[in-house]
Amino acid sequence: MLKLSKYPPRGFTLIELLVVVLIIGILAAIAIPQYRRTVEKSRASEVITLINAISKSIDSYYLVNNDYPKKFADLDVDLSWTGKVPFYIDGAMSDFISNDKWSIGIEGNNSCCYSILAIRLSGYYKGGGFILAKKQSAGFEHLYPLSCAEWLTGDIVFEQEAGEYCFNIMGSQEIMQDSEWARFYRL
Repeated sequence: MLKLSKYPPRGFTLIELLVVVLIIGILAAIAIPQYRRTVEKSRASEVITLINAISKSIDSYYLVNNDYPKKFADLDVDLSWTGKVPFYIDGAMSDFISNDKWSIGIEGNNSCCYSILAIRLSGYYKGGGFILAKKQSAGFEHLYPLSCAEWLTGDIVFEQEAGEYCFNIMGSQEIMQDSEWARFYRL
């Protein structure tokens, strides 16, 4: 005859443990990509803010000197990045600042134009970044707005699928230019 104990059995059944592991796995599969996207967007927002501050400082420098600066030291902007890691060495970029994740370069061409380029130096999205350019010609000013970029040539290149950084992470809506050296997306 079966003897009933006054104490219920302790522990979980194998099925209960498998259900809990399955639920945790599903939540992790959803949360980890979203976490990666959120972290990358926060890193990018720091760079975007810095690019905008540099651009305003370059415009102020131009008003005073009628020329574009060749070095970050000439700008009136607080730059806490102390590294000088270049992302592309071709002579066009006149100065660089960097931290452990990003490198930002400026390119000034006397009194006609300037560009600010930022490239991710490491990690899954290495080679992704941003560009802001301003050009003056025949009395007209053209501002090429801050755009997302995936760099395809140079010392640091984007090795993921096209649009992985700009479409999936930064939320770009359309591609502006697809050249042999970079893809540019409208933010």
